Amino acid sequence: MRAFVAIPISDDLRWCVEEVKARLLPVRADVKWVEPENYHLTVKFLGNVEEAGIDGVIRALQRAGEESPPFVLEPRGTGFFPNHRHPRVVWVGAGGELDKAAWLGERVDTHLAGLGFEPEKNRKYHLTLGRIRSDRNLQRLVEKVQGLASSVVFPSFMVNEIQLMRSQLNRKGPEYSVLTSIPLTG
Repeated sequence: MRAFVAIPISDDLRWCVEEVKARLLPVRADVKWVEPENYHLTVKFLGNVEEAGIDGVIRALQRAGEESPPFVLEPRGTGFFPNHRHPRVVWVGAGGELDKAAWLGERVDTHLAGLGFEPEKNRKYHLTLGRIRSDRNLQRLVEKVQGLASSVVFPSFMVNEIQLMRSQLNRKGPEYSVLTSIPLTG
């Protein structure tokens, strides 16, 4: 099964992100927008994991959770990956206690390394708003997103758990389900 480790977001943030998306929709750019129930911040993409290996992954994540304290994230800004000149992904950035978020990521990498998972080379916490499919109205989208970057104030939220998620691909896009939640108690 395809799996990843995620930070769930607050309902307040979900609502705010939906408001931002609503301001971008009139541009009519060719974007596959993420469904609101799928909003999250990825800690680590695991790829295909054998069913028999899930218990080991859960135990590794539990150890990471025991070593990682809760922290506050302050989403801020909007932008593009890889950049605004060649945009492929529209995102909302993350601020706040990024040192604790980095520690969490390092703990997850450390405990999953024993199961053969490679550590992340360049982890950038963000919430994916949409994936750009073509150049249709792309310049207008870039201008609109850049105009929003400093004008939107996103609500901060407490991160006190991570989730092991399953991703099933279908014609409508990915469908995510929570396999388990792991509290941060460090």
